[in-house]
Amino acid sequence: MNEDKKRILEKLKRLMSMTTEAGASEQEAMLAAEKAAALMAEHNISYRSVADIEAEDFSDDKRPWCKGWKGRKSHRLPPLPPVNMLLFDISALCGVENWYSRATGDLAYFGAPQDTAVAHYLTEIINRAMLREWKAFSAKRLKASRASFMQGMALRLSKRLSDMAEQTRVAQATATGTDMVLVKDALVKSRFKAANPDLQEASKPRKPDDPMAVWSGYKAGDNVALSKGLNEASGVTLIGGGA
Repeated sequence: MNEDKKRILEKLKRLMSMTTEAGASEQEAMLAAEKAAALMAEHNISYRSVADIEAEDFSDDKRPWCKGWKGRKSHRLPPLPPVNMLLFDISALCGVENWYSRATGDLAYFGAPQDTAVAHYLTEIINRAMLREWKAFSAKRLKASRASFMQGMALRLSKRLSDMAEQTRVAQATATGTDMVLVKDALVKSRFKAANPDLQEASKPRKPDDPMAVWSGYKAGDNVALSKGLNEASGVTLIGGGA
């Protein structure tokens, strides 16, 4: 088990380095995400007992995410990245928990190292795609509400991510004959609460005020190339997969 994890982590590190900032195209970055997802499916299927899960090293993987208010002269809070509305869905798909600090702008995923690595990667890719789709839409309708567009897009992406998570859970349970994913998720949640007892729930986004922008954002959610690797690795076809 330890050798398998080391092998998976090394492969993940190589895949995670394939970002657009490193010179890769968005298509190459998404292909890397698909391969990473396939590795995650392989790893999760390797859980054969509760003891395997309990032996995992669950911890916070904290990384810079956005601008925080700490050290700023203005008392106004900087806006959160639009992918903020999908942190719960990304966490459910990757089998992790999350928290973020408005003071420092850091985002942390809590779980096994290989799970948190993929969660951070998908967060970056999805956020970039949401900004890309908004830029394309706002060029045609300059007075559109950005918040409404992003909420509509988040609604569609949330559905797609939750479909992926459910199919992955069923596929892994079928492959192993047991539902180790549920056992793992429960253990991650309990250890997360024990490690972060003082966390508060994030506030909900305000209601959208531009129905046209919401609908346009919802349709744009199909343009994001979410990774199919999690499902294909288990022989399952992705529901609602985009290009």
